[in-house]
Amino acid sequence: MRRFAKVGASGGFTLLELLLVLGLLVLVGAAMAGSWAQFAQSHRLQQAAAQVEQALAQARVWATEHSRAYWFAYEPGGRWLAVVPETTLAHSGQPLPAKAEQLPEEVKFESPQEPTLVPLNADQLAVLGPQGELSSLQWVWAVRFLPDGTAQDATVVLQAPNLPQVSLQVRGFTGTVRVQRSGDSDLGEQLP
Repeated sequence: MRRFAKVGASGGFTLLELLLVLGLLVLVGAAMAGSWAQFAQSHRLQQAAAQVEQALAQARVWATEHSRAYWFAYEPGGRWLAVVPETTLAHSGQPLPAKAEQLPEEVKFESPQEPTLVPLNADQLAVLGPQGELSSLQWVWAVRFLPDGTAQDATVVLQAPNLPQVSLQVRGFTGTVRVQRSGDSDLGEQLP
């Protein structure tokens, strides 16, 4: 028995089918790009919260290790944070540790309602090293950690475009830090 192939039949796809699939791929890609950008921005905000949480913990540790009060300060509406000793020399006459760093791109500290802005003094700038930009900034002195590990109650708020704010609350008596996203329950664990 002999079979005849249909005239015009082929094993490929028509141009219309290819264009339809390509159009669907473009639509799915466009939808994914928007959610990917939001995911990346949310990740930067989480990184910033972890960075601030670590800096607060570092301030507490340095205060207890060096028996000196330490400040956590930040640039309101900006990205800079600093952990600096209240007095910059240890009992031995050696400079005390300090650090200044920036938050990830697009994440900023929220400016408090009526901030008291104070620049870093010359001794504090000296222990931070050569970062000329820091001398021109005004700082909110947000949390003061005492040598016994306590601090005053304080809240530091981070913001990024189109995302809920993240609050880091410092409990004064214990010096622990709690991280919360606006409207959510506790996001992180408390640090000792």
